[in-house]
Amino acid sequence: MKPGETIHLGGPVSFLVGENSGRFPRGHGLIIQSRGSVAIIDTGAGQDVLAPWAAQVDLVLNSHSHADHAAGNWLFADRQILVPRNSFADSGDMRRLSLRYMKTDRQAAGWRKLAREEVGMRPQRPSGFFRPNEEIAIGGVRVIALDAPGHTADHTCFYLPEQGLVWSGDIDLSGFGPWYANPESDIDQFRRAVRMLIELDPKIIAPAHNPPLGQNVRQRLSAYLAVIDRRQEALVELLRQPKTWPMIVDAALIYGQAAIAQPLFRYFESQMIGKHLDELLAQGAVVCQEGLFSAV
Repeated sequence: MKPGETIHLGGPVSFLVGENSGRFPRGHGLIIQSRGSVAIIDTGAGQDVLAPWAAQVDLVLNSHSHADHAAGNWLFADRQILVPRNSFADSGDMRRLSLRYMKTDRQAAGWRKLAREEVGMRPQRPSGFFRPNEEIAIGGVRVIALDAPGHTADHTCFYLPEQGLVWSGDIDLSGFGPWYANPESDIDQFRRAVRMLIELDPKIIAPAHNPPLGQNVRQRLSAYLAVIDRRQEALVELLRQPKTWPMIVDAALIYGQAAIAQPLFRYFESQMIGKHLDELLAQGAVVCQEGLFSAV
């Protein structure tokens, strides 16, 4: 796949290939063209990829407010830009987003620098919002905004029922597995969102950071979901011997040792493994005594 290439997915729908093979700090997009209307879902493909569409697109839909999904909204400033209702107040406001996604002012400043310099985000407020499970008409195409939190509180998948296609956003089918490293991210909600897509059983799934898939969709979603349980099992195994919190983070069960040498990835590791630890503590599968965590 080449940046800017469009892959026809059937009828009025095409997959827009992003720069960097769609990997962070870029992402892919989805183009819908019907009865003179043109819409794009997510704008993280890169300025050079998006620029040729700037004069054609009538409607922008963001699956959520992460920078790599909304960075190019500014290219469509005079068009309708719709975002999830529960993030409308924050979308396009880089300071508010940074404070929402990071825990300290210093981390938030680092997030803003990353969003500007690497992701290419510029402030751009949306013109409106869509509600959970709202149906949006794009020409003659029905698009249903499926509420799918877990990755973020506002994460949305878009379902095109007549085409049997889902834009899954950051339910991205990556080998890394589900990402839930923001304070608002929620493991159990993530599980439910993936199970929803498995039950929906689409013919085609188009993720934001991987190529579209038209075969073995349910199997790929199930394998992706299983990564969460493997991480939890690895943590239980680690805690067969009591560990302090810093020792748990140092074990780097999710990102690996090389990655957590970088402060940002160490933060992500602590956020994600911390959510697993909280879940195990709530289940009574792990206990904490005098600062030491151990499996029961």
